[in-house]
Amino acid sequence: MKGSPVGPGTAHHATWITLSVVLFFGVFILIISVTDTFSFGMVLFGGALVLLLSLFSFRRTLFLLIFYSAAVPVSYWAESMEIVPFQISYPVLFGGMLLALFYWGSDQVLAGRIRLKIEGLDVPVLLFIAVVFLAALRGVVRSNPTHYVLAEIAFLLLYCLYFLPVHASDDRRWGRHFFLAVVLASFVVSVEFIYAAIGQAARTGAPLVRVVTQQPHIALISLPYLLTALFLAKKRSVRLLSLAVLFAVTLMILISQQRSLWVGAGLSMVVAWAIVLISRRKSRPWRVYHLAAFGLIFFILFLGGMHFLGSVVSKGAAITLASRASTIVSPGQDPSLLIRAIECLSAIKQVGSNVLLGNGLGDYIVRYIRVGKANTVDNSFVYFFWKMGLLGLFTFGMLTFVFFKRCHYVLTNAPDASTFQIAVTGAAAFSGLLAVALTNSCLALYRFNFVWALLLGTVELTARHLEKHASCGTQP
Repeated sequence: MKGSPVGPGTAHHATWITLSVVLFFGVFILIISVTDTFSFGMVLFGGALVLLLSLFSFRRTLFLLIFYSAAVPVSYWAESMEIVPFQISYPVLFGGMLLALFYWGSDQVLAGRIRLKIEGLDVPVLLFIAVVFLAALRGVVRSNPTHYVLAEIAFLLLYCLYFLPVHASDDRRWGRHFFLAVVLASFVVSVEFIYAAIGQAARTGAPLVRVVTQQPHIALISLPYLLTALFLAKKRSVRLLSLAVLFAVTLMILISQQRSLWVGAGLSMVVAWAIVLISRRKSRPWRVYHLAAFGLIFFILFLGGMHFLGSVVSKGAAITLASRASTIVSPGQDPSLLIRAIECLSAIKQVGSNVLLGNGLGDYIVRYIRVGKANTVDNSFVYFFWKMGLLGLFTFGMLTFVFFKRCHYVLTNAPDASTFQIAVTGAAAFSGLLAVALTNSCLALYRFNFVWALLLGTVELTARHLEKHASCGTQP
């Protein structure tokens, strides 16, 4: 009935909530009754709760996976992250992604949205995935170690998740929710790193202990998003909250002592600021104001972070960071960089005459300085050439070019600040990723490959939304 506070939609929603609560407590009682320990029962209960929260929604599943993959450390760094009582499980992570794919496929079938039209960024992504399969087949034919082949193809195929946002919905809320999930995950990781740094300094007496994990790399997306929020958000509360989270994320990046991440994060922030400055056709005073504002923000973040580390973590923390930063401008003095370069050259030489297709997934080098076999090197582009040849480098380069082209399309046609922010963040984050990829395998064998894929899909979805309205002559 019109005007009634309880309509069909409301009644359906209330019924769903009621059933969920009943199921929630039912599962809890069942698990506690059949397990020996309360803690183990709570772990199972938490898993059941996560399953319930993600039920039938690939979006919620993916957002939970972003949080899980970022906030939970791997086993060999778990001691440093004692605030987290458990370690990441790759079967759980990949199982969650398969669950998201199942939800997505079911949604496509039930809603009748199955489509075979390939356009935009779909083409280079599909070509890159095809080359990955070819490299896996080549690795099998060349009798490369099977466990290496399976591990590598599992991480590289995470780029398939690009298609989930693109071919599921034209709901513009996806972009905002995706970036908020990344920002939340980044903030939680920041708290973990700050806590770990304080704890390690208290236990060991060392100025600042380096914790090398993949977790801080999620900041390459959250940093430019938060920075642009400072310039574009209309509400003061949003700007203040963004500044607070930005400070925490900056601390995490400093504490990580990962120099490539320092360079990549700095580049992503500069690119984001430059795009905002150039794209907004404003007067010269406006540009001068934003130039001064960016400098002030950077100054506050840097000095504030160094003061926090010196007063809360250790007085020698700033000296440790300065010493490590000095090797960025003098790379010849860094033995670890030389070791990485030697290993990259070894992988390139090993390609031999297989320049076009590479040696296939699963190939490995024998390291003589860092002793042992290794199926990867600390350079994503060398990895692509080594395993997939020039064909792999070309397809990934094509993917990168088309992605930046789609970012430019969104930038020049954005009807509002939120759409503009998506494109700025996409271009800035991927610029930072490309810089970081010069010294590690972040674009090849990282668990965050699915997050990079969702970033690609978010920009492509936004571009298609604008194209759809442009073709119809309507406002987005």
